[in-house]
Amino acid sequence: MRNPIKLVLFGVGVWLAPFVVGMLSWPLQESVPALFETVVSVAMSGAAVVFGLLYLRLNPNVSLRDTAAVGTLWMAICLLIDAPLFLVGLGWSPFEYATDIGLAYLMVPIVVMGLGAASRAKE
Repeated sequence: MRNPIKLVLFGVGVWLAPFVVGMLSWPLQESVPALFETVVSVAMSGAAVVFGLLYLRLNPNVSLRDTAAVGTLWMAICLLIDAPLFLVGLGWSPFEYATDIGLAYLMVPIVVMGLGAASRAKE
């Protein structure tokens, strides 16, 4: 993407959408924890799809390698914003964070690469 600021802002958007959904659905964390986890995961995958499609619309001839790099960058942005909130703010251990939240961010590069591969398959 020619505009690195927009690329970073898209990554922040990928993090922000599930964060907002998580905050709005926080009461489920106490009453139905599995539903809460599912709702946040759906929001994360949805955000990855939306921002991935926006990225591809702005960059129609991007390679699969580029989509892998973009998805990985967005995952890193999510982790850089998110991890301190849980590790420092809530006092979670790195293991707790990785197993409860951190690994879920792997869906971001997977989704973006899948969208990139699908867009290339049309050609």
